[in-house]
Amino acid sequence: MLKIILLSLLALAVIAVIGVFAIFYKSDLTREDLAEYVTDESQFIDLPNGANMHFRDEGNPDGPVLVMIHGGFGSLQNWEGWVENLSDDYRLISMDLLGHGLTGAYPEQIYTRITERDAVHQLLQEIGVDKYTVAGNSFGGGIALEMALAYPDQVEGLILVDSEGIPNGEDGYDTSLFNADDAGDPNSSEFTQLSWMEKLGSKFIGPTVVRSVMDSMTANKDLLTKQYVDYFSRPIRYEGNREAQILMFRQGLYQIQQNGPQDLLPRLPELKMPTLVMQGAEDTLVPMRVGEKFRDNIENAELAVIPAAGHMPMMEKPKETAQVVRDFMESRQIGLN
Repeated sequence: MLKIILLSLLALAVIAVIGVFAIFYKSDLTREDLAEYVTDESQFIDLPNGANMHFRDEGNPDGPVLVMIHGGFGSLQNWEGWVENLSDDYRLISMDLLGHGLTGAYPEQIYTRITERDAVHQLLQEIGVDKYTVAGNSFGGGIALEMALAYPDQVEGLILVDSEGIPNGEDGYDTSLFNADDAGDPNSSEFTQLSWMEKLGSKFIGPTVVRSVMDSMTANKDLLTKQYVDYFSRPIRYEGNREAQILMFRQGLYQIQQNGPQDLLPRLPELKMPTLVMQGAEDTLVPMRVGEKFRDNIENAELAVIPAAGHMPMMEKPKETAQVVRDFMESRQIGLN
């Protein structure tokens, strides 16, 4: 009798595990599966670094150029609200970063800010853009900062939207981040390769995980309908992307280790171009003090606080934030010379 009970309990446990696996495990999607994300404006370009980048070049071809860089777990869809509200007057260039959207995995499997910066720079060179304003959200803000520092003669304006790149506190990042075992060794295979457990675990990054992430980043929870979450979560499942996200975070620790606990903060005084720091008032991931620190350490910066918005204000309040961008560009006469 005891044996029957134990076997029954084991069978129930197996069924439960299979059920959880079936619910949360999500297979990769192909470009054909994601055909709805390829619009008439979509283009694919082979870059010198070996990546095949998905990008859109939209709006007024004769207007000032605005390059828009999304954050981690994101895609160029994150900027569609700005495209809708700014396309009459501005040339708008957005792209899926390496390891994101329909660009997918990068052959070298390196997803640091520097690698992403170089990829965006290569894209702009390939399409003949040498003067532009660059906007970035979150991880994309860190990339925008790297572009402004590396190419100050090309970057006419800088827009940081709830950006990373500097620490939250006065003392810098938590020193526990700088454990060499956590940050990884760029000369080791682990730096660019995942274990089988990590590869399996990446397949559980799906709508449930994305909804949880978006919930933590969004002030207006009414936005998070199933349709809305599905729309922004499906590109993450493009083949290779979820593994790339794990590598991105690992390699990001290494980059911070190399820069030091203040990251890019000591370099902010180098920036001389007009800078708009846009900050969601209710962002808990990148709090207000970070936006204030950007404003105080960049010589030509102004801070715009977006009320009732979280970490991605351009998605929560596209019309309002686009108007802030328009006012900034016009008042500073960026791209009109």
